[in-house]
Amino acid sequence: IRSYAPEVRDFLASEIKKALSIVEHLGGSFSLNIQRGEPALKNHPAVNEWITDAITKTYPGMGITRRPFGLGGEDFGYVT
Repeated sequence: IRSYAPEVRDFLASEIKKALSIVEHLGGSFSLNIQRGEPALKNHPAVNEWITDAITKTYPGMGITRRPFGLGGEDFGYVT
């Protein structure tokens, strides 16, 4: 479950459980095991600027493209 906030992940897990529980009304059962993984990546603006400055000074010809944030880099959640 990908989200930037733990409370949103908790809410989504609760909603998934509610959705799956419909099988109980039909005589079925289900098992749900949600394993928590990497934290959402949070890019602090000051850290981003420090890294950008270091890269552009070290590699003046390197281009840096700024894009809006999005999910997809959670493995870097422990780095910055």
